Amino acid sequence: MCVYSVIVDHYYDKWVPLAPPWTPVGPPLPWPPVPQITQQELDEFRELLRKAKEYDAKHNQPDCELESKKEKVRELAEKLGVTVEFP
Repeated sequence: MCVYSVIVDHYYDKWVPLAPPWTPVGPPLPWPPVPQITQQELDEFRELLRKAKEYDAKHNQPDCELESKKEKVRELAEKLGVTVEFP
């Protein structure tokens, strides 16, 4: 498994507990605040992915990431109200 893939898996596992187990319908109710993904976390995620991509290329595993893993993280991020971009 390449480093890029490990990082994508790690952040998915880290962020999945933040997602509500249901799909919100209608206007938001006054629930207690839910922990959110911070901009700092998003920046850290992108920087780690950039470095992992370089590392994987140097170690003969270029473009090893799976689109299915990226899509899983994108869908989770959408539930959490953020946009994730992959380098």
